[in-house]
Parts: sequence; C-alpha cells; structure tokens
Amino acid sequence: MNKGDKVKTWTSNKVGTVVSYNSSTKEVTVKYRNSNAVDVLPVSMCSKV
Repeated sequence: MNKGDKVKTWTSNKVGTVVSYNSSTKEVTVKYRNSNAVDVLPVSMCSKV
C-alpha cells in the first residue's frame, strides 16, 4: 500500500484514497471523497482497485 492508492474497503462500498500507511502496525488510513471522515483499518480489510 502506498499513499495515493485507490482502495476498496470492507466497511464502505465507495472507493477511497490511502492517506497514510503504517508498516509497523499494518494499518491503512483511508479517506473518502466528499467526506471529512477517515477510516483506520488493517491492511487485510483493503484491496487495491
């Protein structure tokens, strides 16, 4: 996972953008378009589009 990648997550049917990736905890922060909210998810719950 790299910053700027487009991903789909288990928690939303929208496509989000990776804001940050923490390689030590394997957590991805995903931001959705037209939303101020971000999701912090394990990398296993995300798949690249």
